[in-house]
Amino acid sequence: EPSGGTGGAQVADATVVGGHNVSLIDINGDNVQVSVDGQTHTVQPGDRFEGNFELVSVSGGCANFLYGDQSFTLCEAGERK
Repeated sequence: EPSGGTGGAQVADATVVGGHNVSLIDINGDNVQVSVDGQTHTVQPGDRFEGNFELVSVSGGCANFLYGDQSFTLCEAGERK
């Protein structure tokens, strides 16, 4: 049953990569707010964060990331292709 909210930022999309919980919080232009295991980062394309993560590009409401050589995409609500 729903808990009625996370008590924190609204999460737009989330996945598990390399054992890490990665959540997309917000995309604002080229600024992407992303949380890894509860630690929030604001990054731009080319930025590395939490060691092995990199924001590759932003396209519309989607952010394309790399974790090592594994790519993954997180999208804001309604933007998933």
